Amino acid sequence: MPIALECEGHEPGTFALAGNAAHLQGPHHLDMLRRAGVGVGGGDLKADAQALVEGGAFLGGDTDGLLARLSAYEKAGVDEVVLNVTGVFNVAGAQEAMSDLKRILAALSA
Repeated sequence: MPIALECEGHEPGTFALAGNAAHLQGPHHLDMLRRAGVGVGGGDLKADAQALVEGGAFLGGDTDGLLARLSAYEKAGVDEVVLNVTGVFNVAGAQEAMSDLKRILAALSA
């Protein structure tokens, strides 16, 4: 799951675009997202990245909000989720990406 904790100066769509731009240009990936109900159009990368956020295909926000959304997956029967912080890495660097992972994992284990 592409994910990012909120970060001053960056909207979730910024991280979604930074981590998913290549996917948002692939017809097969766009088709998959559309079939899942994510409103990607395929012509405007920034708009499509925002559609990922709005459609729940990218999780961004504060810790409590992210935990609630991850909990919804668990309630639906998902027993494994890979947390992908590529967008954070591409925008803010390795230390910030590791910080996000550590904060999310610590909150999950609390």
